[in-house]
Amino acid sequence: MVEVADYGWTAGHTLGPGAVSILLVALFPVRRATARTPLMALRIPRSRGVAGGYHLAFAVGTGLIVAAFAVAFTVVRRPVRKSPAVPRNATPHARAELS
Repeated sequence: MVEVADYGWTAGHTLGPGAVSILLVALFPVRRATARTPLMALRIPRSRGVAGGYHLAFAVGTGLIVAAFAVAFTVVRRPVRKSPAVPRNATPHARAELS
């Protein structure tokens, strides 16, 4: 995926690992269902309470990640105040401390 800019989205460098990952994700439930000793019984996620907890945890985690990105992009995109006391070649951290 790092080389998408060089090869493009339709190149084998991009589609190959993507297809392998989709295949592995699709085969995981089959392997879990046929395992002699699965890591977790398949009946546990079918419980309404457990499924609701999983969905709530997923929603909270997703919200926290989105909030972290929103805060990071807001801080990064904020223009730095220009001050005559700040030299032009000062680093952004030095500008923030001096202003």
